[in-house]
Amino acid sequence: GIASSRFFVIPKDMSTKEREKNAMVAAREIADREPVKMITFEPNFLLLEQILEILPSTFQTVGIAAAAMLGVAFLFIPSSIATLFVTFTLVSIDVGLVGYMALWGVQLDIASMTSIIMCIGFSVDFSAHITYAYVRSEEAKPDKRLAE
Repeated sequence: GIASSRFFVIPKDMSTKEREKNAMVAAREIADREPVKMITFEPNFLLLEQILEILPSTFQTVGIAAAAMLGVAFLFIPSSIATLFVTFTLVSIDVGLVGYMALWGVQLDIASMTSIIMCIGFSVDFSAHITYAYVRSEEAKPDKRLAE
């Protein structure tokens, strides 16, 4: 019998990465539903896989970072309301960053995902330290707390 075989498929009109990604997904779906064991491969699939997985990976990473920041902030900031404001600040900055990226036409890739994650770190750093200093201040009046 035949131990293995190979055939080539040459798609037409692969002018964008989105079309290439859709062709990759379609080829995998065909291979999965057929009774014959098949493997789909094309060297560009490595890059297309990144396009396919970057959005869920970004949401997951940002969610984990926000949850970790919330947990750490609850441990170190003595006011629960202040901790929620720090978390809101983080979410607000990230939403603004993603909005500006969309406005400027920045594609979501590994570099832009790294920028979003670094933005979490910077926004936490400033907002958490300022909030902690405000909450721990000995001053009675809010404007004096801000000045301290």
